This record gives sequence, structure tokens and C-alpha cells, in this order.
Amino acid sequence: MADVQRRGRLLSSPSPRGGPLGLSLVRILPLPVPVDRQKTCPLLLRVFTKVGGHHNENEFVVRGKEPNDEVQIYTWTDATLHELTDRVKEVAPESRQICLS
Repeated sequence: MADVQRRGRLLSSPSPRGGPLGLSLVRILPLPVPVDRQKTCPLLLRVFTKVGGHHNENEFVVRGKEPNDEVQIYTWTDATLHELTDRVKEVAPESRQICLS
């Protein structure tokens, strides 16, 4: 079983070749930087939703002629994926539908 700790601590897992103590180093995660949302200016995250497919790269070549299905979210660098997806679902209800094909 992997020994996993987050927030700037060592992540390790059993080594298939057996290292010291039977563990091999996987990576070290950086400590998250806390953001004071009252004092820090949010950033603009542009999300393009497309139900049932993906956008092609050539749809974004010309600045100002991006697809119409854009959702603009003002957020902070410490926002979670859950928080961001909730914002998209609020504005674009069609993104709530699950397409299994």
C-alpha cells in the first residue's frame, strides 16, 4: 500500500526493485500558497464548453473569433476543480448532462 501524504510532504510508494525500506521516491508536492480572497485580485478563466465533442485547435487561431460557448469565470489561484465545475454548471446548464457514447 502506498504511503501518500499531501501538501508539501513526501509521496512514496513500494518500489518494485526494493529500495531503502522498500520505498522509492515518487515526487514532492509544493506547499499550497494561501490566497486572501479579500485582498487578492481574481484572475479571469475562460472556459469553452462543447457538449458531445471537443473543440479543434483551429477554432482558437484568430483572437476574437473564438467559439460562442464561452463561460468567463473570475476566480483565484487556489480554487479547486470542484469549485470551478460548480461555477460552469451554474451558467451553462447543458454541461450538466452526461454523454456516454
